[in-house]
Amino acid sequence: MSVSSLEFSKRSCYCGEVRTDHLGQEIILKGWVHRRRDHGRLMFIDLRDREGLMQVRINPDSLENDRKIGVDITLKWSKPHGELVSALRAVETPGFTLQSIAKGDVNIWPDGGEPKEGNEYRARYLAVDKAKAVLAADSDSLRSIVEKAGFEIPNTHFVSVTHAVREEYVIAVRGTIERRPEGSTNPNLPTGETEMAVTELKILNRCEPLPFRIDEHGKTSEELRLRHRYLDLRRPDLQRNFMLRSTLFKACRDYLADTGFVEVETPILGKPTPEGARDFLVPSRLHPGMLYALPQSPQLFKQILMVSGFDRYFQIARCFRDEDLRANRQPEFTQIDIEMSFVDVDDVITSMEGLAAAMWKSTLDIDLPRPFPRMPYAEAMQRYGSDKPDTRFGMELIDFSQEIKGRTEFGIFNTILEDGGSIVGIVHEGGAAQYSNTALKPGGEFQNRASRETGARGIAWFRMDEAGKMDSSIAKFFTPEALDDIAKKASMKPGDMLLMIADKKERKALEMAGRLRLMIAHDHDLIDKSKFNFLWVVDFPLFEYDEETKCYHPAHHPFTAPHPEDLDKLESDPGSVRSLAYDLALNGEECAGGSIRIHNSDVQARLFKAIGISDEEAKEKFGFLLDALQYGAPPHGGIAFGFDRCLMSILGVDSIREVIAFPKTQQGTCLMSGAPGDVDPHQLKELHVKSTAKKEQKAAG
Repeated sequence: MSVSSLEFSKRSCYCGEVRTDHLGQEIILKGWVHRRRDHGRLMFIDLRDREGLMQVRINPDSLENDRKIGVDITLKWSKPHGELVSALRAVETPGFTLQSIAKGDVNIWPDGGEPKEGNEYRARYLAVDKAKAVLAADSDSLRSIVEKAGFEIPNTHFVSVTHAVREEYVIAVRGTIERRPEGSTNPNLPTGETEMAVTELKILNRCEPLPFRIDEHGKTSEELRLRHRYLDLRRPDLQRNFMLRSTLFKACRDYLADTGFVEVETPILGKPTPEGARDFLVPSRLHPGMLYALPQSPQLFKQILMVSGFDRYFQIARCFRDEDLRANRQPEFTQIDIEMSFVDVDDVITSMEGLAAAMWKSTLDIDLPRPFPRMPYAEAMQRYGSDKPDTRFGMELIDFSQEIKGRTEFGIFNTILEDGGSIVGIVHEGGAAQYSNTALKPGGEFQNRASRETGARGIAWFRMDEAGKMDSSIAKFFTPEALDDIAKKASMKPGDMLLMIADKKERKALEMAGRLRLMIAHDHDLIDKSKFNFLWVVDFPLFEYDEETKCYHPAHHPFTAPHPEDLDKLESDPGSVRSLAYDLALNGEECAGGSIRIHNSDVQARLFKAIGISDEEAKEKFGFLLDALQYGAPPHGGIAFGFDRCLMSILGVDSIREVIAFPKTQQGTCLMSGAPGDVDPHQLKELHVKSTAKKEQKAAG
């Protein structure tokens, strides 16, 4: 068996790298057949690799190695499909044995639709290198073979190497780079001024019929694409995502290394600690009944590194959280983890703005304006109803509680205000004509959708007509003076729409109004998606109160430092204590978050006491960190960037699965590999683990 030298020759460059500089050069390209256009004696193939597409032009008559490798025959056959295959393989002659052709070298398919009796079948017989028999040099021998099997043969022609090529075949080509004829250039391709005149072609591997076309992924369900992720990842746009991901990794490492950070890896197998989400647990074979936890973040270890004197640490870390999934959340994700010694809030923020600027410059060639604006948490909630506000558009929240209190007969509003609640609204400029009375009434389309997306039981509304009068189904319950004051505070103009949400808890009213603000903006295309609006949110509450347990718990994590001005209120009024925490919001998403840490063991003990953690419990859960803090811990602080979310924003995609090579579904499964899967009972016994799940539960999972 002869081996083509082309198969083992080095390619000259990537397909997508060919330019006019290569004109007149003979080069070798290798890749996948993206699409083929057969014009009879002339064929064009778009050859694809990770760098892009290159058009190659093939004239079979001019190919050095385009030998006849088969015959293409149309057969009339009235028996079932399986009998057709059996009949063909059963016919033997001294010169040719169908049974000797390797599996897959005989392809039989109907001209249209599923195999049926009476169909015309088209059979292509290819003698490839691995076959033991080679077809005769003319079609007469094969004609006699198939006639013995009882077929009628209305059509026969030779098949060459060139005509055997199909989409997603892997091929190698050698040829000369030429300029495309005038009028046939493609300005949308970097290679669009050139084409290759092929002199030699080699099929390196064939492709089975595809479950979906690579260039038609938009018509394919995500489930099918994830099941065949190795095909989905061939999409040029998806490959560009991961090329950009690699560029972003390098930009982060370069910036951090250049500014004095040391990359240190921390353990994957750690001790379970309370960090807000469920841990993924790993049983220990050597320590029966004991379990490791996969890290939700390297928080404790990076603080230990500061105690150890490394001063500036970073890690591109894999993190794991067993929580409900959504479009921007996966059970395993990547974060840029950072910690610094002898710093304050300003030091961390300034350094991290430099990192963000390096990320956007390396990927989009955008120079981010610095410094980024800052906003206290309380102000962000009052203006936007969110601690990660989208500031690309206005429509800020307005509190109407004072304008309405004691000036309305609308019972629900009165009850809420008497209980200390709030009434919050937004103005949709020019929105009065966007909603019909039917949609706005209770049970209407708008009301139902707004309730689902915001959690509000109902939305009150007012329109301002052309005469400047406030119109609403509930206007009769308000005094004229109250309506005038509401309109004045909202700065309403004729044609504007005012939407209100009320709740007994101010924070809940603000959050629901904030969600309504986003819904309206998305519905009416009010957001400039070309913008990247960064915002530091600072001065978060140190604690949040849990109504169910009737106690406080950390708003971030229990190692966040209290604001020095509020330290004396740690025991007397914990709900009013601010923290030295900071989040970086980008276009309505949190892309980074961190804090200055507690480095004093006495302050740490006071905080544990404030949230109900005893000395014994603290020692059990965080003992090694508490011990370390007693041995000369420096003041330190840090932050973590959500790497995947940053990349989503840079690329402008809505799903985190577009930036993770092998993602899980919303049920936490990998459709390609089948994870999670059953484990052999012997393996479970070694780990001293026994499953309590019922068989039907496993099947459902």
